[in-house]
Amino acid sequence: MRLHRHGIEMKILRLNSDTFPMTPQELREYERAVIEVVRRETVNESQDDGLLRDLDALAIVSAKVGGSLIKRLEKCKVISRYGSGTDNIDVPSATSCAIVVTNVPDFCLSEVADHTMALMLGLARKLLIMDRSTRAGEWQARLNRPVRRIAGRTLGLVGFGGIAQKVASRAAAFDLRIVATDPRLDSAACARLGVDPVSLPELLELSDFVSLHVPLLPDTFHLIGEGELRRMKPSAFLINTARGAVVDESALVKALKEGWIAGAGLDVYEGLAMFDPSPQVPDHPLFKLENVILTPHSAGCSVDSLEELCQRGAQNAVAVLKGRWPLHCVNPAVVPRISLVGKVG
Repeated sequence: MRLHRHGIEMKILRLNSDTFPMTPQELREYERAVIEVVRRETVNESQDDGLLRDLDALAIVSAKVGGSLIKRLEKCKVISRYGSGTDNIDVPSATSCAIVVTNVPDFCLSEVADHTMALMLGLARKLLIMDRSTRAGEWQARLNRPVRRIAGRTLGLVGFGGIAQKVASRAAAFDLRIVATDPRLDSAACARLGVDPVSLPELLELSDFVSLHVPLLPDTFHLIGEGELRRMKPSAFLINTARGAVVDESALVKALKEGWIAGAGLDVYEGLAMFDPSPQVPDHPLFKLENVILTPHSAGCSVDSLEELCQRGAQNAVAVLKGRWPLHCVNPAVVPRISLVGKVG
């Protein structure tokens, strides 16, 4: 059934509806705005050409939205990304097609900060190794797998946005020295949190734990490669809850195998499809290493954060369809297909 509002038909395509099902809160936002929702996991550009041409909005979580698909969105006013990063959207193409792109940049700050700390503590205390040893009756693991005290060691934060700042506030309770690097470093936040600003090379050389908190951009692709890994201490750990391709994964595997660093905690990957609805267990070298903790891109996940994410993603889409600028606009220079009032987010 087609739905109407003031004589105007509105339709949104909600992708990733199997891997990230719609929440009741999200659905209520669209129902209140009298917007018809089409649910799909993926879309076939050629077979679904009629649907794409008829859309007023597109909502996605992990789907890739390239330029060829965007050009088929002849009526679309907004692409709402349910998440913070927009590296899976061709934002320049959307801008040139007069489509507003929105995101939810701050939906899971606490969850990712907690997960970062969990990976750091798990690595430092060798929890997975101790767990496996205990199950095997190897009680002497407490002695022959030595663990170093956490207090007094140094945590380096690469990127110092909202998540990294929450990590800093948590890490301070463990008596860690905290250093950070960011091209747009917030000096007031550094002072408030007791964080020392340093360059990336200094951070790599000083830190016992290096935690990544940067978006995936052209200048952060493979930010951590062989040269950077060789700068780290042999006793140091790398933690990545940001984006997989920020790290050169082949260089990391080599570093872990050859002992350039002590270990890694990874929630994101360059070469693994974490959002495949029918995944196959890959023959990946990381899976064979004992000095790595791996989680399935779950750092941002909690019942609370996913409910909040879906509702706020829907609110962004609804705002544009009702003629308002969304709370967060990724491409504020866009000249939208319809006039929008309010402040550019």
